[in-house]
Amino acid sequence: MKIVFKDINDKVTASYEKKRTTARDWLEATLFQERAEQRNNKMNEALLKIKSRSDSEEPLTDDDVSAIDASFSNKDVREGVLDGIDFLVKIYGKQFTKDEALDGLSPDEYNNAVNDAIEFALGGSGTQEEEKKPRSGTAKQQDELS
Repeated sequence: MKIVFKDINDKVTASYEKKRTTARDWLEATLFQERAEQRNNKMNEALLKIKSRSDSEEPLTDDDVSAIDASFSNKDVREGVLDGIDFLVKIYGKQFTKDEALDGLSPDEYNNAVNDAIEFALGGSGTQEEEKKPRSGTAKQQDELS
């Protein structure tokens, strides 16, 4: 897995690579996904409130609108992005800082990097070289017996 940072002129400033996933990576990915799910659930609850109110005869009050606006706050979006940046820093073994990641990734590159890191961490694939190595006859025989 590789991440590339660029400056405002789209010039590559740094790149980092991770060749092997660990149990800690898997744990970090599951914790990151859990926090993201909690943020999404909070927004879904607000949407359900809007839907239930729009289905009824009772109009939304100013308090309802304020509560709904608060559910979709920029604060939650910022927290989600910063959580993703922290996740990337951890997954790449602190090879770079939060500021480097924030300055070096566009929003699309950020999304792709987080998705790649989740897939890498949860895939548990180890290194690609390990997958390509021919296995010994003993390992092949054990697989055939399974």
